[in-house]
Amino acid sequence: MTSSPVRPDGHPLRLLCESLLSRLDELSDVVTDDIRRELPSYAALPLAEQRATVHSRLHALLRGLALDVEPTAGQLLEFQTESRRRAYYGLPVQDALATFHIGARRLWDELRAAARGTAAEDTAVELVAPLWMWVQSVSGVVADAFADEAGSRYGREAGLRQRFLELLRTGGAPREHTAEIARELGFDPDGDFRALCTPAAPWAAEGHLGLLQRAARQLAGRVSCGLSGQLMVAITQRVDPADLATRVISLSGDDARVGVGLDRSGLAGAEMSIADAERALAVASQGGRATSFEDVWLQASLLDSRERLQPLFAEVRQVAGEQPLLAETVIAFADSGSSLAHSATALGIHPNTVAYRLGQWQKLTGADPRTFAGLLRSVVGITG
Repeated sequence: MTSSPVRPDGHPLRLLCESLLSRLDELSDVVTDDIRRELPSYAALPLAEQRATVHSRLHALLRGLALDVEPTAGQLLEFQTESRRRAYYGLPVQDALATFHIGARRLWDELRAAARGTAAEDTAVELVAPLWMWVQSVSGVVADAFADEAGSRYGREAGLRQRFLELLRTGGAPREHTAEIARELGFDPDGDFRALCTPAAPWAAEGHLGLLQRAARQLAGRVSCGLSGQLMVAITQRVDPADLATRVISLSGDDARVGVGLDRSGLAGAEMSIADAERALAVASQGGRATSFEDVWLQASLLDSRERLQPLFAEVRQVAGEQPLLAETVIAFADSGSSLAHSATALGIHPNTVAYRLGQWQKLTGADPRTFAGLLRSVVGITG
């Protein structure tokens, strides 16, 4: 094909293509229906807009085949603009490319049918190469347009995710501004949020956070990941925290520490859940599983008060170090629901021995494990 017409008026192939141009309205509706039937993703695109686009594409293609000319720069720019619209609606690039093959297939069937009994019947096959050239040329433009749009959108969304996290952490912006960003990221500002935290180091390398964000898209619900100081924070909605933790550990290493906050309501709840997750992370152990604030709330909540509470637990900790059998008995007593008999069975000793050890513990520490306050002080001092 060339950039200037080589088929004069009356040429059989030109007449063949022009015969389809005379049926363009009907043909474009048929191709549109083919596309929507074979590609369910196109249900997201307004039908009227798609019919107009298919009509324009087929007109350009049939005119090009009739005159034996390549797509012009102006036509390619139109295809590029249309493709950005498809990307805007979230259609997969492979589906956008497939529409050209569906249209070309239908067009070839129509050309062959229209050629029967005409002077073009034996030469219609000559249209195969130029038809395929049009598909290739336009497909390249479409792929480039999707890549540009995806890169632009990814960069913008990454910026929004980081800004959303910063606003939640500082609480300094008007609530409506934070809610607006939440909506843009697909969150319900009034819904329940849960946060997950892990050390930032594995995610600082370029692209690593993006890998996690892409992996999170495979989960039901919404996830927004960002870096905040020494932390990587994932804010979630309607997501199973265990599933997300599995992906975090898979990407950052089996020795990862992960803290999970409580499910809390609204944007204020999201802020609190981040604090939950951060505290859970502080007491989390390594080993390939997440630590939930729900399970370690006591130790996690006491972290900020460690220095102030030090005198309260100093004697307990000292005795626990010097008398490990007594400390073991106190923990068994707590685990057994404050039952002497059950504690004795767990330790393999007589109940009287349990009672004696608990009495000795009280004498040495001043904390009576047979009372709620004394037992709580003892357990926290031993385990903290």
